Amino acid sequence: MTTPITEERIPRLRKAFTATVVAPRTIRAKLIRILAVALVILLALLGLSAARQLGDYENASTTAADAHLSDALQGFIHEHQKERGLTTGYVGGRARRSPGCRPGEGRPPPWVSVAGAADRRISGSPAG
Repeated sequence: MTTPITEERIPRLRKAFTATVVAPRTIRAKLIRILAVALVILLALLGLSAARQLGDYENASTTAADAHLSDALQGFIHEHQKERGLTTGYVGGRARRSPGCRPGEGRPPPWVSVAGAADRRISGSPAG
């Protein structure tokens, strides 16, 4: 849907665009075009760099969470093996035990809190 008025304006607009952006005639227009192109390239590179650093930060936080979970799991396994050794010694009738490893000291075994922390970490609920 073009009218004779718009058909006449299109070549003038195209010529004006070509004269100012594509092939400017003045030195000022040429310098502005050079600076604009350089600015666009610089902003694109900064955007790519920021996106890469954001990805690296996300990877680092995931790795830290995995390391924390692994540490909690290793503590749980250690305490579980220690409890198993105590149980085996108790059932086996060993009269001699190490002084720091007495079963039933009136508090829950340490692995209970570690297992709870690992369960909360896996489920995503806050520590409590």
